[in-house]
Amino acid sequence: ADSSAAAVRRLLDMGIEPYHLRSSLQSVVNQRLIRTLCSCTTAEAVTAGGPVGCETCRGTGFDGRVPVCERLDLQSPEVAEAILTSSDVRQMEAAARLGGGRSQVDDAHRLVDEGRTTLVEVRRTFGLDRASRR
Repeated sequence: ADSSAAAVRRLLDMGIEPYHLRSSLQSVVNQRLIRTLCSCTTAEAVTAGGPVGCETCRGTGFDGRVPVCERLDLQSPEVAEAILTSSDVRQMEAAARLGGGRSQVDDAHRLVDEGRTTLVEVRRTFGLDRASRR
């Protein structure tokens, strides 16, 4: 599934009763891997289109990957209510945010802020258009 909320929605679509999900699961975790910058470059150089690459990264500017994660806490009151009312994915994601949850995209933007990856890589990984920042 693309998100933790989508995984819960799939379970509901399979006919699992909402109260069973609510009482039997603590949380659902979803993750993706995102490329991290090589030590030969900086996020500014990649975004500006400057020269990047070395032998280690084979000229890509990226070396290695790191997980970006999200956790849907089924015990939070907001998420529990969304599950019990069989809400759609967007409503569950909104409920998770109300309960203090962060999305994978939020986690990826944290890595951009830390200089460990680029906004271009986040967009590529999540299929976001250039204007959006979820």
